[in-house]
Amino acid sequence: MADQQAGIADPYWYEWTVGLRYVIQMLNPDYGIQSVTMQSSKLQGLDDVVVTYADRKKCIQVKHAREDDTLTFGDMIDDSQQEHSLLQKIAWDWKKVVDSGVSCQAELYTNRRSGRRKATVPNVNGDGQKHERPPLVDFWGHIKGQVCASTIDDIVVPERWSIAWGMWRKQIAFLGTLELEFLRRFQISDSQPGLREAEEELLDLLATQFGVMAERERAVPLLKGLDHALRVWTTTQRGIVEAITPEMVYQAISDEGERGPYSHSLPPPEPFFREREAFAESIVECLKTGAYKIVLLTGAPGSGKTSIISYLTYRHNPTINLRYFAFRPITPEMPFLSADISETVKPRVLWGTLLSQLRVLPLTLPVGI
Repeated sequence: MADQQAGIADPYWYEWTVGLRYVIQMLNPDYGIQSVTMQSSKLQGLDDVVVTYADRKKCIQVKHAREDDTLTFGDMIDDSQQEHSLLQKIAWDWKKVVDSGVSCQAELYTNRRSGRRKATVPNVNGDGQKHERPPLVDFWGHIKGQVCASTIDDIVVPERWSIAWGMWRKQIAFLGTLELEFLRRFQISDSQPGLREAEEELLDLLATQFGVMAERERAVPLLKGLDHALRVWTTTQRGIVEAITPEMVYQAISDEGERGPYSHSLPPPEPFFREREAFAESIVECLKTGAYKIVLLTGAPGSGKTSIISYLTYRHNPTINLRYFAFRPITPEMPFLSADISETVKPRVLWGTLLSQLRVLPLTLPVGI
């Protein structure tokens, strides 16, 4: 029977979704996040998500399971010796970051449940004896409860776990005097939400960050903008710049906002009445040399107010840099007035739209509306 899950990209999207959680948190200065990197080229065992703070890094390895799978003691140590174990890879990259002079927290993040059953397996020395491999949830909880010890030799385990503890320590023996510090800085986050639930959490984070929890659906375009940005942030298109900064996130969100249903970039109608060109030029002259900082353009519906503004916006040297309209104007393709009921008449939509336009506006340009 064919594997119905072959080629499914759930594990990748799960990694990126975990990364986006920190990307969104980065927008809140209270978290103190400076940048986020997904799939770091400098690491191998802790490369999925690297969160950089002012004084430390958090490096995360993400493991996704499509089914109701478990994470066991054996999964961590992999004593087959055919390749480095998961624990070794994590410890190795943790040491690499620490050796660079940066404090590091290592995390294994997974939607799997930590194993709750013990296993009895043959000893690796081939003596015909067997030893107990403890349930990972019990073993790791026991160890973490003693990491405040002065030395790693002060950590005590039940006699039935002595061989298993020795095998665990063997995996990280290369750390030397850093063994205990690694155990203190290593976290196993198991039983985490699946892909669908994690996406819902991202929407909640975005809605909370931008104060629209009461209208949570307004966060959907923002998440789409972040998803679209993953095409660059997680591929070779990013070039040598791997770190995602707050400015890049605001750019992604702003771009998505301009692609949304309330675009205000309306081109001037064709043909443009010649009489209006002279009138538009008089407005430009008034804005440049007039004594007043505010110019009010009024007129009856359909008289051409929006057309004039569009003309000033699409000039070679545009006079208007920010645009917003509350009601869709009359055009040859839509000659009827819209009903005076629209999302665009809401103050929050107005200021949110103008803020999105400001974020992508070159600082050297004068601002006009």
